[in-house]
Amino acid sequence: SVLGNGLAALGSGQMSLDGADAQSVYVGSVPTGEALPGFAAANAMPLLGPGVSPRIWLGTRSNVSCHHDTCDNLACVVAGRRRFTLFAPELIGKLYVGPIDNTMAGAPVSLAASADGPQAGPFPLFEEIREQALRVELEAGDALYLPKLWWHKVESLAPLNGLLNYGWDAFRS
Repeated sequence: SVLGNGLAALGSGQMSLDGADAQSVYVGSVPTGEALPGFAAANAMPLLGPGVSPRIWLGTRSNVSCHHDTCDNLACVVAGRRRFTLFAPELIGKLYVGPIDNTMAGAPVSLAASADGPQAGPFPLFEEIREQALRVELEAGDALYLPKLWWHKVESLAPLNGLLNYGWDAFRS
């Protein structure tokens, strides 16, 4: 499996986790039921129903473009540090969303909120809402509730980062 191969390479010393020549490792949104049988049962989330199974995200330093999810999420950092930058759904008109399809994540992204840097560049409306962003940095053991449709950018800050994500539809539970 991708998860097993990536972890084996990290454990064998074949990869450096930090430094200018460090290779990038990213395993994103892998259902634990497939990659880690028995994990969900052994690590149940008591705040959620028994049918909500986690997905695991592992990797080195990385950035996930600002996007939204169509379900509620509980993001639990299990290793490293993650910075979340959030924008309320009603700010969508100033986030410069696009392209609508064919992104790596499958979902549309905010071109403005995903870009790095302090200048407005081609996104002047974004400057009106930049300071309305909510920012939080999480360490191992911290969790963040993300309501569906909230736009969020996720930055993995440590040499090695791990996150469990529990997603559910509160209206169908």
